[in-house]
Amino acid sequence: MISHSQIYRARASLATHYYADQADDYYSRDGGAATWQGDGARRLGAVGEIDPARFKAMLQGDFGRNVTAGRSIRKDAKARAALDLTFGAPKSITLQALIGGDERLIHANDQAVTAALAYVEQHLTMGRHKENGKSRVEQTGNLIIAKFRHETARPTEDAAPDPHLHVHALLMNLTQRADGNWVSLSNEAIFKLLRVTDSIYQAELERNVRALGYAVRHEKNHIELAHITREQIEFFSKRSAGITAELTARGTARDNAPHALRQGINLAHRQEKTQVFSRAELHQQWREAAATIGMQFDQARHDAERQAPEAREISADLVAQASLDWAIQHLAERESVMPLADLLHSAVRHAGGHTNITAIQAAIQGRVASGALIQEAPHYSSTQDKNAQPMTREGWAAEVTRLAGLNQDTALQLVDDAIAQGRLLMESPRYATRKAHEAESRILAAEQTGRGALAIYDQRRRR
Repeated sequence: MISHSQIYRARASLATHYYADQADDYYSRDGGAATWQGDGARRLGAVGEIDPARFKAMLQGDFGRNVTAGRSIRKDAKARAALDLTFGAPKSITLQALIGGDERLIHANDQAVTAALAYVEQHLTMGRHKENGKSRVEQTGNLIIAKFRHETARPTEDAAPDPHLHVHALLMNLTQRADGNWVSLSNEAIFKLLRVTDSIYQAELERNVRALGYAVRHEKNHIELAHITREQIEFFSKRSAGITAELTARGTARDNAPHALRQGINLAHRQEKTQVFSRAELHQQWREAAATIGMQFDQARHDAERQAPEAREISADLVAQASLDWAIQHLAERESVMPLADLLHSAVRHAGGHTNITAIQAAIQGRVASGALIQEAPHYSSTQDKNAQPMTREGWAAEVTRLAGLNQDTALQLVDDAIAQGRLLMESPRYATRKAHEAESRILAAEQTGRGALAIYDQRRRR
């Protein structure tokens, strides 16, 4: 799953120490535990292994290469330095990788994280800047991402840290516009479609893990290795159990609790990472604990290597079409209108890693072109008034006419200018099946006919 938090400039030194200090992470020796990703990073020459000194400089707002941050980026200590998207591997994969010693699972997880971040960069990256005191937003398609792989959870009181494979992906608060200027990163689209990003991560991870020969099972919104039981997972999840117990005491659960509450409890239960235990000592403790509950890592890996499936060519397009069919049927049972985020999330999860997000997006566009799906007229939200409801182009023009008394053509031109300049930002599209669309059209027509008949009746009565 993916969690998120903000990193502020005032904590640049502490953040650098926390993220970049991986001396106690055994598998950091492979040279791939701290790497750059993103086209924005490439443009700045940040490629390959992360230099902690440069990482710290970026958190402090110094990006080098004569980069001058735009006026939209705050320069004080309270300024946003980065957004931390933390990808937590399923616990069973953590256990098989870190205690069972199957490094292939670590690389499988790394690849899944990379794929999910590529989607964020390509589709959800927006740059924010101000002109004459007004905020503008445009899609930029480039990110500066610093990735750090860690292997342990924070310790709990009177207990050593549990194994916890996770990747911190820090999205620096900087992106480059088409005109070459560097501006601050807008997080709204990233947050809105975070569950789509998580479904891409989970699907890619499932595909990678299955390719290694492991069987998996689905639990809620994630996968687990089939040979590791829920009881064994809970045994190595002491910190998570403490947070869950606190949420339960407050009358809620992880899936329902607001992010602010989960974050607050998380911080309250947080113990500082410690070097009291060396990695060798931790690993020995983990192995002994696993043995006491009957875990068989070596046999599981041997079975996986024997059963690794031969590479088969399965059409990604066919899988995308079948997965989209399932998603539409599933969603249409509850709602007549389906947001793009729901379609993508459901289709990606159902595909189980046998296709990719690009093929599913192409399948959606194909259905729109054929008329099988009807795309709702685009709605636009104001980047200046967060309380304003999204409206169509014509709806905004009517509002301009009402407030300013302008004619329709002039109002539409002003709206088009606002869209072009990023003051009005297109919302995620929504779709309906042809059947649902036609049914809704008949209902609206009947309502209109009824109003007309009532108006005629009232007129006759007045006579």
